[in-house]
Amino acid sequence: MIYLWEWPQEGYLEKLLGKYDEDVSPDRFLLRKGRRLKADEFDKPAIITFRSTKKNMSEYDCLPNSSLIPLVNQRIRKVLEDLAPDDVQFLDAKVMCIDGELEGYQLVNAMHTIVGIDHEKSVYTKMKLANRIRGFSYLTYKPSCMGTHHIARDQEYLGNLLVSAEVKRIFDQEYITGAGLVRPEDFYRPLTYAALED
Repeated sequence: MIYLWEWPQEGYLEKLLGKYDEDVSPDRFLLRKGRRLKADEFDKPAIITFRSTKKNMSEYDCLPNSSLIPLVNQRIRKVLEDLAPDDVQFLDAKVMCIDGELEGYQLVNAMHTIVGIDHEKSVYTKMKLANRIRGFSYLTYKPSCMGTHHIARDQEYLGNLLVSAEVKRIFDQEYITGAGLVRPEDFYRPLTYAALED
């Protein structure tokens, strides 16, 4: 089974969302390429600002932010390095809270892309001028499309960061907080009358 790494669906306050400072940080879109970044590409720490205290933010292992790139602590780093050392790269970030800098968090860069959308079962729209996917109404992946990877970007829709069932299992087992791992079928649900009644 495949999961999307998204913001948590429940239990995370939107006011705790960090702001990626695009004026002084490296280009955040580099982190959506699905490849290892060279030192001269990401040549300084990204600055991410939170409107909360260090104590409040340190309660979360993953800090959602406007870059849409996971900002993770050492707990998550250890899990990913143990499970998938060839899949991830960790990049420096300076996490600023209202009472100073919160240390120990880095951005996760997935170093691979995969092709795995089940086009027969998924429902999506495409951009008019480019033959690229604009968005999904429903999304499902082919079961074995991750191959040997535990974390990767979707080559056909680079905004989607995918993780394996093993990552999900370990995150659940370790009670990792702040990382919303959700099945694509649940995240991109078709809107039906039955869904409105829930």
